[in-house]
Amino acid sequence: MNRKSCVHRKSSVPTGSHQSEPEATCIDRKMFSLVDLEDEEEMKVLESEISELQRSNTALESEMSQLKAQISTMENKMSEQERENQVRGRRGRRAGEGRREQRGGRTR
Repeated sequence: MNRKSCVHRKSSVPTGSHQSEPEATCIDRKMFSLVDLEDEEEMKVLESEISELQRSNTALESEMSQLKAQISTMENKMSEQERENQVRGRRGRRAGEGRREQRGGRTR
């Protein structure tokens, strides 16, 4: 039997008394139908919110990937500059040592 359809029957119960069983069942079905509609609407709202969060998450992940790439590039440049500085430092020390040796050799 379809939950949304109800067969209305006249109650043999006098007015002012409790509802008959078929009427109560019909009302229960209608209440469940309303709950189902509310649940469907709530599900649609939740699905919409989930979709929005997924779009936002995707955008943030993309931005994070770009930032990670930029950081990696900067770190590589810094490492390269440190290596160049070390090489220049060694050359400068060698040049300084050679000048001292030259001066020392002349004064002797």
